[in-house]
Amino acid sequence: MTALLIVLARTAIVAMVMAQPQPAQPPAQPAPAQPGQPVEVQAQPLEIKVRQPGEKPAAGEIRNADDLLTALETADAGLSTLTAGIRYDRTFEIAGDRQVREGKLYFQARRDGGDRADRKFSIRFERLIVGQRVRDEVKEFIFDGEWLVEKLPGEKPPLFTKRQVVPPGERFDPLRIGEGPMPIPIGQRREDILSRYAAELVSADADLSELELKAFVKESYQLKLTPRADRPDEDEFREIRLWYQRKPGEAGGMLLPRMARTINRSGDESVVQLINVQINGPIPEEVMKTSTPGPKEGWDVQIIPYRQGLKDEAAPGPGPGKP
Repeated sequence: MTALLIVLARTAIVAMVMAQPQPAQPPAQPAPAQPGQPVEVQAQPLEIKVRQPGEKPAAGEIRNADDLLTALETADAGLSTLTAGIRYDRTFEIAGDRQVREGKLYFQARRDGGDRADRKFSIRFERLIVGQRVRDEVKEFIFDGEWLVEKLPGEKPPLFTKRQVVPPGERFDPLRIGEGPMPIPIGQRREDILSRYAAELVSADADLSELELKAFVKESYQLKLTPRADRPDEDEFREIRLWYQRKPGEAGGMLLPRMARTINRSGDESVVQLINVQINGPIPEEVMKTSTPGPKEGWDVQIIPYRQGLKDEAAPGPGPGKP
């Protein structure tokens, strides 16, 4: 998974019926995971209420898209690292093909005293599923704020491609919605998102037909983003949907990304699931390395410097909207 993100336009609320108190029940046991399917993570019960005109939200309350965007502005407070299993499922509209990649995501938040452009991420896919065929295939992407590295160690010879995706000396936040490799806005300004998208809070399972996905996002907040009417041709995506869950065990705790679904202009649909999200744990130093292999290491190396005006060519990747 790899591409770019952040920004929106106006808010709309889809009210949900407030859950009535139920007798205490023993915690449900998660169903055994099926091969190739993500493992369900239990979370605190989700409650979305309708706010009355003039009523201010209580601390930690999420009643509409504006509340969620406001909460996400500070969702990275205290976040230094994030790791998760990742499942990237893409269906190509024209060809009708479907490819699923599975692996591991590593994300490093901004350093002390730095800004959000200091963020980095690494994604290492290790398995590819095409139809009924499953094979081991390593494909690795690393973004350091300026350079995007793609590694294909299984090729003969192994391939190493390093692309400069922003002007020399500049830095870029990989979470910028609609622009970044990961459509997961955390710590993004509400106004920035609303300047590009219309935002709507909908029920967790709205417009999901797959039972597995409905179960996966249960007790989540779903945010639906569509490009503003005054700039429909300026976005790669026709629609972005994002799911967030409270950190398990914390009813008013940190909002963690759960799933993202995008549909691009060509009609290709991508679904990214984050499994067993962990925060503030150690990240192996080697997974963030973007240094170029030496001539004796056997890699076929290609270095592509920044080329003004050729953004799409300069920044391909495995994220939503990218093969």
